[in-house]
Amino acid sequence: MSILTLKIEVCGNPDKGQDPNQPPFGVERFHEIKAARIEIIRILMEELQLENNLGGGNWKEAVLYRDDEKIGRVSWNGRVWDEQNKEIVL
Repeated sequence: MSILTLKIEVCGNPDKGQDPNQPPFGVERFHEIKAARIEIIRILMEELQLENNLGGGNWKEAVLYRDDEKIGRVSWNGRVWDEQNKEIVL
């Protein structure tokens, strides 16, 4: 069974007066979520967002890997995109 890994980088949201070159106060800049299914990744991602009050403006990058192969990125709302910016369904 392959493992999915989501590597997330967050930043300050300038719309909230936060520095976009720094993570929001009290929040780690980098996060990593691992699970066998994308549904679990999305649940854990939402928990991270809720626990840290992260909105779309805080979402700098979220790269998705299957095992060690980069397969795309995940937007703040949980949608998955390939390298050509086409939505993919997992």
